Amino acid sequence: MAKVKIVDFPDQGVIVTIPIQRVYKNVYVEDKELKPKEEYPSKPGFNRIKMVINIAFFVIDEETKKKKYVKDLYPKATIRVYYDSYVKNKAQGKKKKLAWWDGNNWVDLGSRNTSSRSKKWEGYGEIETSGWPDPPVAWGT
Repeated sequence: MAKVKIVDFPDQGVIVTIPIQRVYKNVYVEDKELKPKEEYPSKPGFNRIKMVINIAFFVIDEETKKKKYVKDLYPKATIRVYYDSYVKNKAQGKKKKLAWWDGNNWVDLGSRNTSSRSKKWEGYGEIETSGWPDPPVAWGT
């Protein structure tokens, strides 16, 4: 049975599942600070509704004891991002998308979206990734 690390960011509604990696030992994940939302404008093809999180994967360098950010994951990590009634209402019936900011544009993550009614969350999008370039993530249409 494969072992996994599950990291929960409950305030943002994000759960990251990291299988034991073949290249790196002890991969961690953090939520880096987001810039003001004005720095992530809507663009043609993606109307930003809500900034969610700025995930980064890292290991601790054994020699320097400093964080070393990693972009390649094998096997893939799973990132589940929940959305609330605010996102649902702002989408106005349009398909909700998860996208990451590449510095100039929004890149659709092609998430599988699922309704999942609870007290706080309306549903979620989920992606699997083998490469993660430390981007901010947002919901939009």
